[in-house]
Amino acid sequence: YGMAREGLAPQALSSINIKTKTPIITTLLVSILVLIFALWLPLLTLAKLTSFIVLIIFLLVNLSLWRIKHVNKADYENSIHSINFPIIGALFCLFLIVFQIYDLVTG
Repeated sequence: YGMAREGLAPQALSSINIKTKTPIITTLLVSILVLIFALWLPLLTLAKLTSFIVLIIFLLVNLSLWRIKHVNKADYENSIHSINFPIIGALFCLFLIVFQIYDLVTG
């Protein structure tokens, strides 16, 4: 929805329900995708896929936080946030992603 509003995805994904203020087509597409995965994939595969996706999202969030911190460096110089917690979090996520891929390839 947000990407469609910024022009980075098809504009049809940004249509909003007037009453509920939620993106209609985007919600339907995600719901259909979740339903297909839930009915088609075995539970263990679904759990591994979910874990993999969540780790990628956490990795991207940590990298985004690190980027924001370095853009606004003057705001964070003398605070607890001057420690690179986002980089530590990103490295942990990257390690777990690599471990999951290794397990998938060798397993």
